[in-house]
Amino acid sequence: MLRKQTQVSIEKALEKRLDFSMHFEILNPNEIRFLGYSVFQTNAKGAYEKSRLASQIILLQEVTKYISTEILQEIKALLLVQLKSRYAPCYQGTIGVDMMIYISDNQYFLHPCVEINMRKSMGYLALQFSENILAPESEGAFFVDFDAQPGSIFQKHQTLQKQHPWVIRKQRLLSGYIPLCPVNSDTRYWSYVLV
Repeated sequence: MLRKQTQVSIEKALEKRLDFSMHFEILNPNEIRFLGYSVFQTNAKGAYEKSRLASQIILLQEVTKYISTEILQEIKALLLVQLKSRYAPCYQGTIGVDMMIYISDNQYFLHPCVEINMRKSMGYLALQFSENILAPESEGAFFVDFDAQPGSIFQKHQTLQKQHPWVIRKQRLLSGYIPLCPVNSDTRYWSYVLV
C-alpha cells in the first residue's frame, strides 16, 4: 500500500459506541439551515451498512445517552461558523458531518468530525425519509447491501415482500418493506427500508 500511494496516515483506534451525523443545507453564503441528526452503523472496516429511521426526538435521545445536549449544541454552533466561513462562499447544497462517540478510561467522548460529505448522503436520505414518509410512531432502518451470489438478493426481496407488506396510515408508512431500487435475478447491490 505504501509503494502504491507513497504516503500513509495512522490514527489511534477508538472504541466506538455510536456513529451519527449532523446535516445542514447551505442556501446561500449567508444562510445555513440545520436539518437534523442521523444515526447509522458501519462495519468493522468503517463502510456504511444502515441508518436508523426514527423521529428526531428518538435519535437525539440515543445520542444524548452518551453526551450532553449542551455539547451537541456547542458543536452545532461551531460547525455553523465553520460552514459559513469555509463552505458557504463556494458551495450551495446539503452537507453532512459524520461524528463518533467513543469510550476511553470509562468516559464517553465525542469525535466531532470524522468525515464531511458535500452531497445528499445516506444519512440525509434517512433523515428525509423519517421526516416525510415514516409514521411518527414508527421506527426502522434504511439498508445498503451487497451479495455476489446470483439470485440471492432477489430471493430475499421476495421473502421480505411476503413477510412485511406495507401498512400505510394517514399517508405515512407505519410498517413494511420497501425496496429503493429495482430488484431482479441479476441484482448484486440493494438498498431498502424495513419498518
